[in-house]
Amino acid sequence: PIGPAISILHYGAISPDGKISIRLTYDHRVLDGVGPSQALNEMEAFLHTDILEELTTGSSTKLANKAVSV
Repeated sequence: PIGPAISILHYGAISPDGKISIRLTYDHRVLDGVGPSQALNEMEAFLHTDILEELTTGSSTKLANKAVSV
């Protein structure tokens, strides 16, 4: 039987230099590796662009209008 949690996102504490470890665990019987890999790549790009910009400038207007596909 397939469990209710097909994928789980794990993240660790933010280190003093601002880095964080993020892992995605998924059930390979339901998903192949392409979707989860794309989702992690999109998340990394989003964190390194839009979120970083918001944290450095304090502006969240750009984020309010952006949708993230998963």
